[in-house]
Amino acid sequence: MVRQYELYLVLRPDFDYEKPSSREELVAKLLGSDYITIKDIQVGGKKHLSYPMKKQEEGIEMVVQFEGVKVIVGEIEKRVKLGTDVLRFLLTVKPA
Repeated sequence: MVRQYELYLVLRPDFDYEKPSSREELVAKLLGSDYITIKDIQVGGKKHLSYPMKKQEEGIEMVVQFEGVKVIVGEIEKRVKLGTDVLRFLLTVKPA
């Protein structure tokens, strides 16, 4: 059964989000390619944060929609936490 997922990211303000190759490279590194198909990557741009995150006053919002048959959520969360460009994240399963 294929499930739909959404990954909301807040990235460091110095991340080069305007290049599609850097966005795709980051997403591939965070999600891996095992059993996953990336549907859409949306970038909200640089925003002022309500409160500082890891000593940063600004962040870049990014939403990644993907699907997978056998997505290991714990493994994805581990990769995201180790990512140096990620300030915060939220991984959700979209209802069928």
